[in-house]
Amino acid sequence: MHDDQRPSSPSLKAHVRSRIYTGLAQALTPSAGSGLVLAWTEIPAGLPAFLRRQVVRLKRLAGNNGDLVPAYRRLFVGPARPRVYPYESCYRDTERRLAGPWAEQVAAWYATEGLIVPELQPDHIAAELAFMAHLTALEAQAASAGNERAAGQYRRREAAFLRQHLLAWAPEFCRQVQAADEHPFYVGVARLLATWLEWEAAHLGLSDAAAAVAYPTRVVARLCTLCGVCAEACSVQALKVTWADGEARLTLEPAGCIGCRLCAQVCPFNALRLGDTAAAGLLASSPLLPCPQCGRPALPEAFWRHMQRRLDSGPAAAAARRCAHCKASLIASAADGSARCTPAGRG
Repeated sequence: MHDDQRPSSPSLKAHVRSRIYTGLAQALTPSAGSGLVLAWTEIPAGLPAFLRRQVVRLKRLAGNNGDLVPAYRRLFVGPARPRVYPYESCYRDTERRLAGPWAEQVAAWYATEGLIVPELQPDHIAAELAFMAHLTALEAQAASAGNERAAGQYRRREAAFLRQHLLAWAPEFCRQVQAADEHPFYVGVARLLATWLEWEAAHLGLSDAAAAVAYPTRVVARLCTLCGVCAEACSVQALKVTWADGEARLTLEPAGCIGCRLCAQVCPFNALRLGDTAAAGLLASSPLLPCPQCGRPALPEAFWRHMQRRLDSGPAAAAARRCAHCKASLIASAADGSARCTPAGRG
């Protein structure tokens, strides 16, 4: 990025960024021309000159051409297959499945905001850009209300979504659209989108921080004890340990993960592995062992195996196998030597 292309101080306002994302999303739907002109009825104020020139040219091309819909179909739909695929899955899924894990991950992001995309695949480029428009609009609302904490939370979500999704595949998508040279409008849209994403990466501090960001990708089962330390350290509650249906489960919500690495740093057993893309759903599980006194769930079997390797058979081991309720009873009654435990369902 050239020096004159770096974000000025103060940075672009969130509502301006939202309008840019809205226009780009509209430009990459079948109703490209009318949608973009509507989104950019006025050129968003605050744009630097190099971006403003591209926006002005796109508006002119959108308003003066009646052949954008056929060009869109040739480029992104095709009579047999698209010349350029507008889906994240086609760039990141080794099997190029249109409804595979990448689409599911993006849909999970939308669900956190109560959104669905009824007319497009979740990982369609226009859907992902529209989601960024939504997040930046919410940031703008929070900032205008003086709620800087909420605005900051939305900025972090924007950065996480860009890192995990758009920045990982959209630059290659833009390169392919420009190489296809199907229509001047779409060549211009691709050029603007590539420039805009580069700008956003700098605006949100992603260009310099990318190397420092990593996400939980898997758990080494033989090392994980389901102790819950990683979940307790997760400030955004993306990692969770739950006990249900006789099992302890460690799960990750990728839409909430900000890639801070803290979970792996605090893991006592070095069980978490990090990578470029967050895993989704279940990372690890272990059956829950019942308390030998009351029958309540006491601890994960994986954790008990770890304890057994460090405790001799005796009172300490017996106490470790008890549930929290029974341990408390044991401690409370230890002074008079009358240790008792209340069976599950009583007291």
